[in-house]
Amino acid sequence: MHDATEGGILGAIWEVAASSGKGVYVYKDKIPMLEETKSICNALGLDPYRLISSGAMLISTSKGEELLNIFKEKGIHASIIGKITEKDIILNDGGKEIEIKEPSSDEIYKAFKED
Repeated sequence: MHDATEGGILGAIWEVAASSGKGVYVYKDKIPMLEETKSICNALGLDPYRLISSGAMLISTSKGEELLNIFKEKGIHASIIGKITEKDIILNDGGKEIEIKEPSSDEIYKAFKED
């Protein structure tokens, strides 16, 4: 398990892969995201997938469907967003494969940065 705080969900995915020595293949359209979050980030020029994600948790398990059913029974929202691979940290964005880079700073700082 890994909390997705600073660096957002993509930062957390990168950290999990880097610390495990494995790769990850993630489907962007499977990552739960509120439309309000997308709209606000779009207006501010921020990447919502790199935005602080307090309260979100990544869980790597070979029993994803089983765990998903348990969460569903308990009223906990969860999604399977990808899989562990041997190498590379890839985000599938509508069929386009993009390497997930190491997180730098959280997107929220961009909103307060003075030019």
